[in-house]
Amino acid sequence: MGGTRVIATPPRHIQREFDYKLPTGRPLVPIEAIMVLLDKSEDDILNLIECGFLRWAFDISTPPPNLEPRTSNVEPGRRRRELRVYRESVLDYLHDAHQQPPYYSFEPEPTLERVITVILPPGTQPTLMASKFAHRLTCSSQHVLNLIDAQVIPTITVRRRGPNGSPLIERSGARAFLRSRCAAVLTKNGKTITLHS
Repeated sequence: MGGTRVIATPPRHIQREFDYKLPTGRPLVPIEAIMVLLDKSEDDILNLIECGFLRWAFDISTPPPNLEPRTSNVEPGRRRRELRVYRESVLDYLHDAHQQPPYYSFEPEPTLERVITVILPPGTQPTLMASKFAHRLTCSSQHVLNLIDAQVIPTITVRRRGPNGSPLIERSGARAFLRSRCAAVLTKNGKTITLHS
């Protein structure tokens, strides 16, 4: 069947330039997304974290099994890092790099507790659904379930089948998890302090 080939063109309404706006509902950004956003390698992003340019990073990885496979590139007794960077730190870095207007109204040096409050789902309830916590961490629900199974995050209900089967976890436990997994923070004198490795 003959005919002329038609090359599809994108609709005009598609935005061609990224304006550095990140969804507010996901306060933690994966390393892979930052690599695309900043057009930098993984090593470059890790260096920005270690040097304090990306001020708030969290390692949400699960504990390693007792025996690592021989083919694993992770040393026995160590886990593969799953780093997430605080959204506002990424926007702050872009603001400094591109001289754009600031996108948030935090104080120049927000405290770790303030950052954790923003990361957690809004509300004052003592419990929160594991699925909602996973959304805020930008990870799968299964990843949070793995953290629960490893007794890294305390839970007060068991998982059930169905749309509302996500277990409830203690808000204080989620806060403690983030506090213990903060990889690095930038102090006022510009020094990076490693809190967790």
